[in-house]
This record gives sequence, C-alpha cells and structure tokens, in this order.
Amino acid sequence: MASLPAFSPALLEAFVDSTQTLPLEIQRVLATVRDLDEKAQRLDAVIEQKTNELVATPPAKPNSPQAKEIAEARAELEKMHLDLVQLSTEKGQLAQRCLDLVDENALRLDAELQRHDHEVAEYRKRAGIPAEVPPPQPAPVVETKAPARGGGGVPTGKRSRGAEHAAAGGHAAAEQPRPSKRARAAPADVAEVGHHVAAHVRDPRDHSVQWILARIQRIHQMPDGGTSLEVVDDEALQAGDEHSTYLVKRDAAVSLPRSNEVKAGYPNHQPGSLVLAVYPGTTVFYRATVVAAARKTKGGAYGEYQLEFDDDTEEGSTEIPKRTVPFRHVVAAPSFMQHANYR
Repeated sequence: MASLPAFSPALLEAFVDSTQTLPLEIQRVLATVRDLDEKAQRLDAVIEQKTNELVATPPAKPNSPQAKEIAEARAELEKMHLDLVQLSTEKGQLAQRCLDLVDENALRLDAELQRHDHEVAEYRKRAGIPAEVPPPQPAPVVETKAPARGGGGVPTGKRSRGAEHAAAGGHAAAEQPRPSKRARAAPADVAEVGHHVAAHVRDPRDHSVQWILARIQRIHQMPDGGTSLEVVDDEALQAGDEHSTYLVKRDAAVSLPRSNEVKAGYPNHQPGSLVLAVYPGTTVFYRATVVAAARKTKGGAYGEYQLEFDDDTEEGSTEIPKRTVPFRHVVAAPSFMQHANYR
C-alpha cells in the first residue's frame, strides 16, 4: 500500500512558540499601569490633604505674606491636578495598548487556524480520506484601488461628517518640512493579519469612496505576484452591516502605528505636515495639516496631535478649528494627496 503523504502540525506549533513573549509584553504594560495607578493614588491623597489645609486657612489681607502663601498653595494644587489628569490619560492609553495586543494576536491565531484547516483538507485529499469540513472560503468582497494622482476629493459616505464637509477643495498648506531622522528610520509599512489600516474602499451600495479605519483579516497573493488585503470594518460589522468586508490592493491601505510608545520608532509628524487622520467622533480618515506634533508623556508615549482638517469650517465662520486626534490614528498622507492644491 502506498505510504500516506507526510503531515506535520508545524504551522500551529511555530505560531504558539512565537506567542510565548506576548504575556510578558502584556505583563509589562499592566505593571506600568499599576505603577501609574499607585502614583495617582498617592498624588490624590496629597491633593486631598493640601486642599483641606487650604480650606482651613483663615482669609488673608491682600498683599500680605499669608496671601502670597495661599496663592502659591493654589498654584501648587492646580499643577497637581494637571499631573493627575496626565497620569489618568497615560493609564487609558496603556490599557488600550493591552487590548490591541490581545486583539491582534487573536486574529493572527485565527488566520493560522484557517491555514491549518486548509493543510488538513489537502492532506485528506492526497490521502483519499473524505473531507469532514470543506476548506474555508473567502467572504464576498469588493475590490477598490487608490485614485489616480491628483484626482478625487475629500471622501464622503455613510460615516461622513455631514454636508458641510463635502469635497469642496482643501486649504493651502505650508511647504512640507524635511522628514526628521526618526521619520526616515520609521518601522517598515508591513501588513500583517490583525493590523489596523487606513483603507481606501468603495461602498457597493452608493459607490461612495472614502478612507476608513479597518483591520486586516486575510492577506491574499494575486496571480500577477501582487498582494491584496481582505479588511473588515469593525464598526459596520458590529452594527450587523453585510457590507463590512472589502478586498483592497496593498497600495490602497496605509498601516497605522501599532504603538504610541516613543521607542517604537514611529514618526511624530511635525507642524505643517500633511497627514491622513481619523476625524473625531467618526471612523473615517480625512486629510489634515499638523498644527502641533504629539507631545511626549512622562510614560514614554506620544499623546495627541492638534490638526486642522481640510474644509472643516463651521457655518458662518472662516476659521478652521484645531482638533485633537490620538497618535495612532494619524499617518502621513499618501503621495497623491501631498499637493497643497489637492482636491
């Protein structure tokens, strides 16, 4: 009898081995959160004590030494309150990082399980064993690609900011600064299952085109040697929308920073830079100009950018508001959007 084809579960074993460091990274993040929490508790106790002392202080005459001491105590309390807010912000950012780590690795494991199922099916087929479960089939997708250089306007669609943000032309931007050494040495734009990206997609219902916050679900190698990404719109998926999965070409998806930690090496875009950023309160990306770069926190992470979005003027006003956007929701604008007169 002919020998059966060799089969090895090396795929899963290799993947499980590769995730052994994940708990250590999560433990490190959680340990930092715990340290920040202890600092916040100590600071809160000091604030309460000093507040009680200040409340018990009798009124002082203007310009007296006692009045000066009261003013200094108030200034010290205000600084402590700001420090407490900063600690809370850093704790929230680290908690989000922890959730992202778990989510990304769970998705990678899911992809490996599907590959394993496919390998088992191939083994059964070669061995003449009836398949118990058919190989998984890709979900129905819609293919799109990035617009031609200089074409198109501000993306609009089901999650657009409203009629006042329709494509009507962008405001002129300052000359682009030369990238810093850190920006030139940024991590490579590598696509992996579980990574979040800004994906340029077309809605099959109204054919509107926009950049959305999406997550890579599968990576496909095309017959021509290219790569396409199957991405999922988590917001639409949670809402039960059947049109939540898209197939986009690799150049129609821009990888987002996987971490806001300074040591991760992602560029901190400087004032005047043109970027693609999630508009606050939505999951849609629009072009914007950096007004203030993300500030470094005491925990060694980047905070939020201050941005001016194209065509983001309030009714009856010509002033463009400055909006804050998290570091991980901002990327450099694609080359075809890097023109000051881009429409």
